[in-house]
Amino acid sequence: MSGGMVAALGLLLLVVIVALAAASFFPHMLAAVATFLAVSAAVLLHALIGLLYTAVAIAALAILVCLIQTITDTFALLSASTRKNARRPQSLAARHAQTRRPKRSRIAA
Repeated sequence: MSGGMVAALGLLLLVVIVALAAASFFPHMLAAVATFLAVSAAVLLHALIGLLYTAVAIAALAILVCLIQTITDTFALLSASTRKNARRPQSLAARHAQTRRPKRSRIAA
């Protein structure tokens, strides 16, 4: 490996560690990590390829992520609706009647 490659990997590792450390202060850690990494990736891409190509690349990635999420949600809904063993849940009163104890005490029996 060349020295530049090692330096780039070290810098990438440092960015990931800083993003994880900063995200630990937020209640939604996964969203914070994704935001911090996206901001640092956008700054890096802007420096490498320019503003316009960076905006297009980020928009294309966002569209791809939304498309994949939509497809997986659709498959999950489709598989849930075609399940053969899906039953309607019992009503609360029916469940309560099944677990109700007799009125008289067990000691008296």
